[in-house]
Amino acid sequence: GSIGSATIRQLALYSPARLVALDLSENNLVELVRDLRSSPDLDPGDALRTSVVDFGSDTCASLLEAEGPFDLILHFAAMKHVRSQRDVFSLSRLVETNVLSVDRFLGNVKRLFPCDVFAISTDKACRPENFMGATKRLMESVLAWHSDQRGSILAGGHAAPLQRVASTRFANVAFSDGSLLA
Repeated sequence: GSIGSATIRQLALYSPARLVALDLSENNLVELVRDLRSSPDLDPGDALRTSVVDFGSDTCASLLEAEGPFDLILHFAAMKHVRSQRDVFSLSRLVETNVLSVDRFLGNVKRLFPCDVFAISTDKACRPENFMGATKRLMESVLAWHSDQRGSILAGGHAAPLQRVASTRFANVAFSDGSLLA
């Protein structure tokens, strides 16, 4: 997405040993790679790995296990527009993406290799007046829970709490896409 791509561009300046970018949009990932490879000072070479994967899926858990351990997870994935509240199916997707998938993902991170996690929320999570804001507020609660408790909220387990967790609230950016960096 837009914030994730901008973050990768900044991280590439420091020649990281490895960057793993996950996104549901194959086009976003292709554009990111093209952009980086066309800029000699940003080309991360073999350090960048991209995968079209849903971060809350079993496939992502397998990817994390194969690619890990990581020092830091940057979580930018979200359903973030109030207009996404148009019907029961979209509302379900808001809950799935912004809450349930976050719990599954963080449970897998804790089980495989506890590391530092940074997540982006929204200004609408402060005293939410809409369903989207409420799901992002719940995401913040899930993130805090994983920094203090063992396992996963839904699946249980015995994984140690995350070491360090941080989050910030952004105002929604028009025409932006969510991303996840590991």
